Amino acid sequence: MIKFLGIAQKDNKVTLYYLQDEDGSIFFKAATSKDSFEFKESNKYVFALDVTQKEEQNYNWEGFRITKGDDQHILTYKNSKKKDGPLLAAISTDLNVWYKIGEIKNIHDTSVIVPGLKHKDSYVMYAGGKDIKLA
Repeated sequence: MIKFLGIAQKDNKVTLYYLQDEDGSIFFKAATSKDSFEFKESNKYVFALDVTQKEEQNYNWEGFRITKGDDQHILTYKNSKKKDGPLLAAISTDLNVWYKIGEIKNIHDTSVIVPGLKHKDSYVMYAGGKDIKLA
């Protein structure tokens, strides 16, 4: 089974992220496209590493959102097992290895960071369930 997670663009390449269940093991994978219509599965796996460089094993993710920052991509997501849990974040420079940076305090809704928009030297984020608000 495949679960679509999200999509990102870098240069002229579009990367489609998904989780694939292979005999009960979940793998974080990506397919790429140069024309945004035909995607080719990469032989590479995508990795999410914590601060100790340990690889994520569960990938219980939802609300997967990727935003292009100045020199990196920023991923926000939720743990699907913790419905009221905090928003989580990770960063990547190459879209293949994601470094988990932890919780975004006081944000519990699916959220997205607005590319290139900063307020008081911090990125602007919109969050919402029923109502969308500035976070």
